[in-house]
Amino acid sequence: MMSDTISVPQTLPNVQGTGPATASAMLTAVSASLPFMSDEAMAAALPGRPEYTVKKYLHLVTALRTKAEFLSTSSGQLLKVHARCVVM
Repeated sequence: MMSDTISVPQTLPNVQGTGPATASAMLTAVSASLPFMSDEAMAAALPGRPEYTVKKYLHLVTALRTKAEFLSTSSGQLLKVHARCVVM
């Protein structure tokens, strides 16, 4: 997963005739661990005006992975708390 992210800066500029968002769509098809740089993903994960650059894409990857880890952890905790309440 991390090796995918490290190769992104080298891969995106080499995709002729595309910008970072389109290149990210192609990368997503190859690796499910890399998100598509959609308008919605940018708005949900990064504050401010969207910038479609490789640097912003790397920020997007980090932000989405951090959010996924948080949701994964907190969802499990919420389910455990909910299950305890139901059992009691």
